[in-house]
Amino acid sequence: MFDLNPELFEYGIATATFIVGAFYGLKKIKEKLFSEKKKKEQKEYWNIHSEIHEILTELRIRTDAARAQIIQFHNGEYFMDGVSMKKMSLTHESLRSGISAEVHQKKDVLISSYIDFIRSILESKHKFEIVALMKESYQRQLFFASNVVAYMAVPIVNKGMNVGYLIVHWCSDEKVDQVKEQVVADEMRHAKDRIEVQLSHQISLEK
Repeated sequence: MFDLNPELFEYGIATATFIVGAFYGLKKIKEKLFSEKKKKEQKEYWNIHSEIHEILTELRIRTDAARAQIIQFHNGEYFMDGVSMKKMSLTHESLRSGISAEVHQKKDVLISSYIDFIRSILESKHKFEIVALMKESYQRQLFFASNVVAYMAVPIVNKGMNVGYLIVHWCSDEKVDQVKEQVVADEMRHAKDRIEVQLSHQISLEK
């Protein structure tokens, strides 16, 4: 019968214990690092969206508008032929006191219902638009339903691609009469640049 050397046996037990301990120790370290990474990412996520909301609020105040919103394009479900539905959702909104929110109304909306309106935004150069002068459309009806008298919208771009748009609403004739179009255009351009930076940070965070 094989005679086991007690010293070798003890050495083997010690080695096995060390390996098992090291394995669990490394596992704990890995879990801790993963947890800390997730906490950091979560903190950065909240910081990004807090900053975006501050930018919107600042824009709304500077332009004396009733609403400032960010609409983002995204994929939705699929048609029967497998083609992805192109949708858009209101992701950020800043409101003047007493103005109704639209965030719950503008969620997973089919882009195909707003093609002409979105095309006008993508092709416009910070143009101030009076709703009453718009051509008859579904978007015009929605503006009237939301008491929007005038608006200005600009596309939001990431990596050369249109990913949504930034829009501000004015809901009273008095406010519209006081609008200085070039001043608002400059404010929109500045806010758009800052928002694009924050959204690019978000994309980097999710990779």
